[in-house]
Amino acid sequence: MFLLPKTLATAALALAVAAPTSQAATDTLADTTAKPTPLAAGYGKVLYSAWNGSQYRLTALGGDALGVAGSSKPFTVDLGKRKDGHVVAVYNRGGRLYMYDFTTPQERPLGGTAGAVAGSISGDRLVFATKDALYARSITGNAASKKLASKVVLSVDARNSRTAFSGSREWSHEPWLATQTALSLLTKVPGGGASPDFFDTLNPTFSGNAIYWLLARQGQHNVGEIHRYNRALNRDERVVMPIAGVVSGFAYDRGHAYYSRGTEIHQVTDLKFEQAPRIRMYGD
Repeated sequence: MFLLPKTLATAALALAVAAPTSQAATDTLADTTAKPTPLAAGYGKVLYSAWNGSQYRLTALGGDALGVAGSSKPFTVDLGKRKDGHVVAVYNRGGRLYMYDFTTPQERPLGGTAGAVAGSISGDRLVFATKDALYARSITGNAASKKLASKVVLSVDARNSRTAFSGSREWSHEPWLATQTALSLLTKVPGGGASPDFFDTLNPTFSGNAIYWLLARQGQHNVGEIHRYNRALNRDERVVMPIAGVVSGFAYDRGHAYYSRGTEIHQVTDLKFEQAPRIRMYGD
């Protein structure tokens, strides 16, 4: 995982491919897009932002665009399940959050989310991020929102009383876990103004007893790597499968990982994880 000096980036990728692993993952091209897109997955659904020449449409992978208004910017979206069992998508459009119910199917605005950039629903609980803080509130009633963290947050995935999110540092993004009483950094992702590369944490997502995410290195060397934080073993793990290029989206659901690179959306199966070494900007 990017362990050698930057002048040896090609060799680093070759070593990563040759690192011990029981079986290589299967990487399949799932679709192509007109422009790069973020991704979301959950409950058997995968969503992305499809550019139609004038705007982005929120679209199901392998299906049609949802019956909601388009956006001038790609959608930051999360898939969750309400207390009544309905699968819903939560997304930003025009500076506020909306919820799309796949059962009805209908869209409605979510109150109290002006200025929100991302959100997620689990049960009757909405967790959402503004430009500098993370909040939680009920989607029923008029109770005030509760601040969970004072932090710049890029994506949100709520499961019961826990929330996984990508949090911003000055020179990188990192995976975090928030509960109603605590805030925990899952994996330290280094960054520095002198580095030619920026380390990004794409879309930390709950599944079982783990949180899945993608580490993207962008700048002089563009490469991605699928990770998960194993909560049972309290450690960061990775799939030894370097993804060459600029990765702009990641999602995970039911043993299937998805990533977008340029105008391609890929599906990855047969994932085998091993303990990940410490992430470094340069080698020793």
